[in-house]
Amino acid sequence: MTDARHSLKTDDWGTPGDLCEVIRAYAPIDLDPCSSAKHNARVQAKAYLTTEDDGLTADWRPYVPQAGTVYCNPPGKRVPRSEPPSAAQWFDRCEKFAHRRYARIWFWCYNIDQLRHLHGRYHAVWLPKSRVRHVGNGSSPGNYSAMICLGTPANPLGELNDSSAMARHLETHLGGTALVRA
Repeated sequence: MTDARHSLKTDDWGTPGDLCEVIRAYAPIDLDPCSSAKHNARVQAKAYLTTEDDGLTADWRPYVPQAGTVYCNPPGKRVPRSEPPSAAQWFDRCEKFAHRRYARIWFWCYNIDQLRHLHGRYHAVWLPKSRVRHVGNGSSPGNYSAMICLGTPANPLGELNDSSAMARHLETHLGGTALVRA
């Protein structure tokens, strides 16, 4: 037994192109904060940050306009149990950014077990109908994946949170199940 959150051999879990296409059909992606030139060829974000840019701590504001869109597929690296999971750190960053900029966030969970750690902090999630085959390493993670949708919060302009519409958009175009909290 290993002393790690999960036993992935790589943290390179590229997003499948069909998922990227459906997300872009909902709204153009302004920023992918944890990407590479290779992966952005599929995501097609207007801007992306690499490992060298340290997207977790970098300033995203220059890349994302008010009510803009961020797509985040965090690295799936092994983390000792004594440290917080990497995905939780990325989610914290995305959640804070969404509320400060009225931004729309698509947050990819490569392990559905992560949802219970984030319980109550999101309004909508999309569960694919089967395990998603990731690009780059030619395999699927050991667990099912999920997309957390952090919609633009209700803001002074009177626009409503659209996280449920985001999850239902994925359900309509890719199948699976959209779970929306009332």
